[in-house]
Amino acid sequence: MDLADQPEKLLEDYYKIYPSDLINFPEELKTILFECNVSKRGRSFLEIALRESYIKEENVDAINELTILVWQGMFTNILNNRKSYDFQTAAKTMNYITEIVHNANLFHFKK
Repeated sequence: MDLADQPEKLLEDYYKIYPSDLINFPEELKTILFECNVSKRGRSFLEIALRESYIKEENVDAINELTILVWQGMFTNILNNRKSYDFQTAAKTMNYITEIVHNANLFHFKK
């Protein structure tokens, strides 16, 4: 695996190696999870939050980009052996992403 690959390629390779990680998901989520483009995948999840009025339309793209940057940072550290992530550390990263999304309406991104 080339660590310089795009995140989409890395996720595609991951699901080839670990297809069982996609078992027991609702069909709506499976469709999103099979999307190889990380940006489209993230936006699809955020559009669900938008439909449920948890997030404002004007923040969707910026929140999507922000959460992708957090994931990319974590993946880069792992893949380049810069940092070891145990379950608790990975859960902490997930909590950061959750907090970003839960507090999305507090952000005022400039266009």
